[in-house]
Amino acid sequence: MTTENVDVTDVIRYCNLKATDSAQPNSENDTQSYSSQTPEDSIDKVIESAVSGDASAMLCLSHCYDEGIYVDQNKVESLKWLHNAAEHGFAPAQHNLGLNYCNGTGVDQSYETAFNMFMSAGKQGVAESQYNLGAMYENGHYVSTNMDEAIYWYNQAANRNCPNALLRLGHFHSDGIGFKPDFAKAFELYMKAAEQGHAEAQHIIGDIYLTGEVAERNGEKAFTWLSKAADQGYVDSYSTLGTMYNFGISVSQDTQKAISWFSKGVECGCDAARTNLAGIYLCGAPGIQKDYSKAYNLLVGVATTANPLAEYYFGKMFSNGYGVAQDYSIALEMFRKSADTSYPPSMYSLGAAYLFGYGVHKDHKIAFEWISKAAELGDGDAQFFLGQAYAAGIGFKADLGTAMMWLRRAAEQDHEEAIKMIRKLCALNKPALIRSAAKMQKLKRY
Repeated sequence: MTTENVDVTDVIRYCNLKATDSAQPNSENDTQSYSSQTPEDSIDKVIESAVSGDASAMLCLSHCYDEGIYVDQNKVESLKWLHNAAEHGFAPAQHNLGLNYCNGTGVDQSYETAFNMFMSAGKQGVAESQYNLGAMYENGHYVSTNMDEAIYWYNQAANRNCPNALLRLGHFHSDGIGFKPDFAKAFELYMKAAEQGHAEAQHIIGDIYLTGEVAERNGEKAFTWLSKAADQGYVDSYSTLGTMYNFGISVSQDTQKAISWFSKGVECGCDAARTNLAGIYLCGAPGIQKDYSKAYNLLVGVATTANPLAEYYFGKMFSNGYGVAQDYSIALEMFRKSADTSYPPSMYSLGAAYLFGYGVHKDHKIAFEWISKAAELGDGDAQFFLGQAYAAGIGFKADLGTAMMWLRRAAEQDHEEAIKMIRKLCALNKPALIRSAAKMQKLKRY
């Protein structure tokens, strides 16, 4: 539900307008009298208009008392004039009063009163009230949950270009809520919201362009939209921009900029940014030495919040004794938690533990099951391992064609060891293998 007040217009401009209603310049000589109105004159005119029954002046006066503009701050007077404006049927005042009752600001919380205020303002075309009606129907606040009514009011608000409504309908079309899943329509709605400055929508559009889902992958557009969201303080964009700089995705690789973005995310409590920054210190990066102490301190707490990457990093630290006492039992616990969410590196690490007996009894069957799952999900190390296994006939019947398939998949991810092994296999001068390698269009690298 949106918590934004309807824009009353610039209060100072409104006050000045009221102050000069009877002092419009009739000639150049009158300009001085027109521009010499004082704040006291301005607020007096607003009060006079409000007392005379001008609902817009009542709302303006309410805002003045609420913020202490030209008058001493007085929340009681502010609420009184807001009620008066709402009782006069002034839609912006009804919306703002609805927010007060919805949030219990200055009044006892009452979803019933909030709903009635939003309904009155919504019927007069206030998009934010229409959006809030949709949210109340969706979440069952005062009224019974009714998705048809929710979608109706969201559509009313979206037709008036309410960014929150456009975003919500985008989610509905994407997730198939009330509609058949339609990613193209969702993208259209997200884009409309993003173009109006909605930070979350901007992040979503950037992410879509980054991953190439729904729309054609476009790194430049991804960076532009993610930067716009980040400029508005959208925390998830900090982490995504950090990742782009960390790995050189559509931007020049720059570890320092990656650290800067991740650090901003950490300051805002973003677990993804904390985990990614820990990864830099755990694994090292260009110009950055490994610092296991920093990595551990960043990971503490994150690995217990169902974060597969953090769990994997923690498992890696305890498995290898990086900055901590080596402890396979803790490592396996972390790998299992992460692997159960289908995180490929952890699945591969768990398979390796069973293969070599790290903290468990060796079990090649279980080992190959986990490694195969990881390979199918795109883990380069697991794909390289299967390529080796099929080439040597370890755990499987020797099959150079299947070996080449897995090695090719790993090499497509720039797995250097896989590329070297393909070179060796191609040196066997077997036409079938060379044709297989050539499919990658990277034969010159071998």
